[in-house]
Amino acid sequence: MAVGKKITDLTASGSLKDTDLAIVHDGKGTKRSTLTQLGEYMGTKFSNPNLLINPDFRINQRRQTSYKAGSTRLYTVDRWHILDCSATVLDGGLTVQSNNGGWLAQKLEKAVNGVATLSIKISEISGKLSFADSMNDVTITSAGVYSITLSNVNQFSMYLHENTSATIEWAKLEKGSIATPFVAPNPAEELVKCRRYYNFIASHFYGVANPNGFINEDLVSFRNFRINPTIDIKATYSSGVTESTLTLKGTNINGYYLYGRTRSTGDYALDVTIIADAEIY
Repeated sequence: MAVGKKITDLTASGSLKDTDLAIVHDGKGTKRSTLTQLGEYMGTKFSNPNLLINPDFRINQRRQTSYKAGSTRLYTVDRWHILDCSATVLDGGLTVQSNNGGWLAQKLEKAVNGVATLSIKISEISGKLSFADSMNDVTITSAGVYSITLSNVNQFSMYLHENTSATIEWAKLEKGSIATPFVAPNPAEELVKCRRYYNFIASHFYGVANPNGFINEDLVSFRNFRINPTIDIKATYSSGVTESTLTLKGTNINGYYLYGRTRSTGDYALDVTIIADAEIY
């Protein structure tokens, strides 16, 4: 009987190197591969979690079709802000444009320590984009998918050079040095993530005539922001309302509750909009 070579135990993972060899079978026999080559192949088959929120720009609670910012940061579609440029919301991405040079960025709540990879897909471009750190950079002048490996990332930022317009389909930030495929997120799940930073609530209520007293009713409740948000409330009433107050009670942890007290000579309608802003500025 033929005796094969002895196979020893796998080296402890902590002492493995990228140049160490692994045994694979390609259908024609066993072959050897470095761990780097094997990792790159596996990276094309599986997708790492995307650490960006709203990476395909589909959540747009601010409900504008276009945004324009000067020298002050302006939030646009959820979690993305611009500086010295404009942004137009598309069904399949976001078009950004700058005449004098500007930025598109998403700031992270918590920095990604260690090695991470940024990727982006550009469907159209006129001009030049770049994203970089002090050790590395990528310059983009044509459509395609681009990636860059960085360390200790605290935001995804892209610089638009002068007279540049570009349409971005998606962006990705992931742990590790390999750019794995982009997977479109579930919009419902992304909306929940976005609402930790910004929540736009629009509600419509009806009330019955109450000329001699107040009706006190809990109209809207909301909670669970990144930090205590700045809250802006606007209300519009139909005719017949003679007196009304809206009172906000509660906390971020236990929940905010908006109470309405209205006196009216007839049935009425009440439209309420609430903006709760806990973005990173």
